[in-house]
Amino acid sequence: MESVNIANDLYGTDLLEYMSVKCNNNGDIYEVDTIYAIEGSFLSNLSFSYKGHDDPHFSVDRLGPYNSETLIKSDDGVVRVAINENDDFKLISSSIIIAALADGNELNIKPYYLSEIINYFLEITTSQQIIEVNEGFQFVSSNIDPENPDMTVVTQEIITDELDFIRNSNGEMLRKIGPNWVNGIGDWIVSEGYLIKTSAAGQFTVDGNKIPAITPISVFEGFQFVSYYPENEMDASIAFETIIGDDLAFIRDSQGQMIRKIGPNWVNGIGNCNSGQGYLVKMFADGEIIYPATAKSSSKKRNVPKYFNFEGGNASDPVYTIYVKGLKPGDEVAAFDGDKLIGSMKISSDNVFDNSLAVFNTLNNQQGFIIGNPIILKVWSENEIYEADYTMESVYDSYVSDVYPENDGEFSVVNISKNNSIKDDAIIIYPNPAIDFVNIVSQQEIKDITVFNFVGQAVYHGENKIINTSNFKQGIYFVKIKTIRGIYTKKLTIR
Repeated sequence: MESVNIANDLYGTDLLEYMSVKCNNNGDIYEVDTIYAIEGSFLSNLSFSYKGHDDPHFSVDRLGPYNSETLIKSDDGVVRVAINENDDFKLISSSIIIAALADGNELNIKPYYLSEIINYFLEITTSQQIIEVNEGFQFVSSNIDPENPDMTVVTQEIITDELDFIRNSNGEMLRKIGPNWVNGIGDWIVSEGYLIKTSAAGQFTVDGNKIPAITPISVFEGFQFVSYYPENEMDASIAFETIIGDDLAFIRDSQGQMIRKIGPNWVNGIGNCNSGQGYLVKMFADGEIIYPATAKSSSKKRNVPKYFNFEGGNASDPVYTIYVKGLKPGDEVAAFDGDKLIGSMKISSDNVFDNSLAVFNTLNNQQGFIIGNPIILKVWSENEIYEADYTMESVYDSYVSDVYPENDGEFSVVNISKNNSIKDDAIIIYPNPAIDFVNIVSQQEIKDITVFNFVGQAVYHGENKIINTSNFKQGIYFVKIKTIRGIYTKKLTIR
């Protein structure tokens, strides 16, 4: 290999300009964009830390101003970046644009322009990102490489009695054992996502160096939580386009929505990726995520149910997806296991694959669906509650049984019939059994609600359709509901 010093051999050393330099596969420079004028050597005191695979793929994972880089022009005419380790050059990326990555005998051109790297170092001052945390389970991530990566330091603002745990892809956890917080994770790794379980909403701030959106993230066969680097929301099918293919099983967000292949088509149930969110990725083989620096957002909007108020669940545990036909936009659908609400959604379009109902095996505070139990669907439409009749349609490899499935990631296409009779006295109480709260849904106007314990004492009286039960003792209760049509009594269990 022939060493090429870009500062001395190409531009001189007195007054140099930071430039974006692009090469073709022969190593010929065909475009130079001026960015800044500065005195000193071009990219002096700059090195690249290699953390990718040795063969056959190469990538840059992290950059740092430690030692001057050397540019190597190989026999095939491609200028590559290398670092000197024990007098041996280690190839870490192709071309002086950090753009052409060697993959076997092929050369993949990717948009790692030198201007991106230069801008990274010019703006290396500390950045900050606020991560919002919701009650329940949530995947989170950051585009900031923290100054102090210790997990207890990064997340110290949410390490309170309300935090249940933080978990990484390997199952290692930050959690409280007795009076002490035990950090089994170690350091926050910026390329990874994390699962957080908490009983109260909050936020924490990550301080450090911002990672360029186009920095590659290695993914491996199996399950893993991954980070989302771009600042702006982005169509998820564009964001993950470098891994969408035969090696991808699915991508899932905190709400259980998925990017998955159905027949010959990839279906984007996530809609948009958002800053601060993490994602669960299941791969059949190793790959690499490279987010575009910018891209358009999806027009897909997620409609939040008004009547079926679902508590949420753990999207890292099995999730079953039901794609709904036969209803109109604005209708709501809920899945139940007995009297327990385990997922809900609002119809958003006439396209069946826009209407995905995520059904959870683990809820925020209790067991979700139980394998082999009957699938029960209920519909809210035009101020009426329906016990839904439905048929399973065989679509490619869809699940067609009427009981909850065993395997994670199963999906069904369900056609809901509205020829069934309306239940005039329909009142739904969920979750039941309850722990921290209970919801009451009725197609009738509710005038009064009273909750009695087993010995007949009133422990709640009011009109609120969401009742806090966290201070109720475990046992059997009776809920008396007065509507404009009469009085109804329902049995409620508190765990």
